[in-house]
Amino acid sequence: MKSFFISVFFLLLALQAFGQTTNAEQAFRNVNYSIEIPEVQELIFVIFSITDVGLNDLLMINHNSDYYKNVISYFGGFKKEKIVRRIGKKISVNYNELRMDTSNYKFDSSDNLVKNIEFHNLSWGRRDYLQKYLPDLEVFCKKTQFRKFYATNKDYYDTLINKLKLQAPIVKQHRWLENNFTKKYSNFRIVFSSLSYGKHATNSALKDVVIFVSSPTENSKLSKTLLEARDTRMLFTEIDHNYVNPISDLYLTLINKAFKERKKWTNGKYSSSYKDEYAVFNEYMTWSVFILYALDTYNVQDYNIVRNQIETMMTEYRGFRNFKAFNEKMIVLYRDKEANLLISDLFLEILNWCEKQ
Repeated sequence: MKSFFISVFFLLLALQAFGQTTNAEQAFRNVNYSIEIPEVQELIFVIFSITDVGLNDLLMINHNSDYYKNVISYFGGFKKEKIVRRIGKKISVNYNELRMDTSNYKFDSSDNLVKNIEFHNLSWGRRDYLQKYLPDLEVFCKKTQFRKFYATNKDYYDTLINKLKLQAPIVKQHRWLENNFTKKYSNFRIVFSSLSYGKHATNSALKDVVIFVSSPTENSKLSKTLLEARDTRMLFTEIDHNYVNPISDLYLTLINKAFKERKKWTNGKYSSSYKDEYAVFNEYMTWSVFILYALDTYNVQDYNIVRNQIETMMTEYRGFRNFKAFNEKMIVLYRDKEANLLISDLFLEILNWCEKQ
C-alpha cells in the first residue's frame, strides 16, 4: 500500500510538470510573428534610392542587387519629382524615422494612404514623420505606377521573406530571450527591404516588438550554421533592445556614472552616432547578449568563429573600443551565474565592473 501511494505521488508530480510545460508551450504558440516587406515602406525606399544621397550612400541603401538596378532603371527618371527632392533633404537625418513610420501606413481601395489606427507612429517619440509627405507620396505613387511595380515584384519579395524565415529563425530567438529576461511579448513584426543595408532600428517603447532590418543573405558560401548566425545576428541585435533597454532604464544613474568617460568605451567611427552613455551601454549589451545566445545555440567551433568576428567588428569597425573585455566579462558572469538567475539579473554586476575600468 505504501508503494502505491508513493507511485501516485510521483505520478501527480509528473502530471504537474507536464502541465507547466504545456502552459509554457501554449504561451509561445499564442505569439504572433510576421515578416514583411510592406508596400508603403518599399515606396519610401524607392524614393530614398533615387535621391542624390541614396545614389551615393552605401550604408543606408544596398546597391548590390539586380533588384536595385531595376529600381534605378524604372524610377530613375523621376528623381526630380517634388517628393524626391523633399525626402532627399531629410534622408541623412531622418532615415530610420521615415522608414519606421511608413510601415504604419497602407493603401486603401482608392490608392489613398491611410494610417493604422492602433499606433500613432512607430518611430521614437510622438511625432509621425511621414504625415506631412502624404499628398506628395500619393502623387508620386500614381505618376510612377508604383503599385504596379510592387505587384510585379511580389514573388521576389515572398522569396526573400521565406529566406529570412529559414536563415534567421525568429521562434528560436524569442524563446531564448524570454528565458533569459523578465520582459514578455506576444507580437513580433519584422520589417525589411531589399534596398536597406546597414542602418537598422527598433522602438522599445512600443507594446509590440517591431524591428526594421535589411534583406537576408541571398548568395553565400557559408555553412548552414554560420549563415544562420549571420542573418540571426542582424535580427537579434535589434530584437534584444526590447529586452535590454527596459532593464537599463532601471540603472540610468549607474550607467551614466560608469560610461561618463566616453573615450574609454568609444573611439569614433560608427560609435559616434550613439550620443549618450545609455545608448553606448545598450549597444555593448545587446551585441554581447547575442554572443551569449550563440554560446548556447551553436557548436564550439562555430561559436568561436561568430564570437571572434563580432568582437573584431565591434572594436575595429564600429568603434566600441572596449567591447572585447566587456564581452569576456559578460561570458564569465553568464557561465558562473546561479541557475535561477537571468541575464537581466547580471546588469548590476557588469555595470560595477564597467565603473572600475
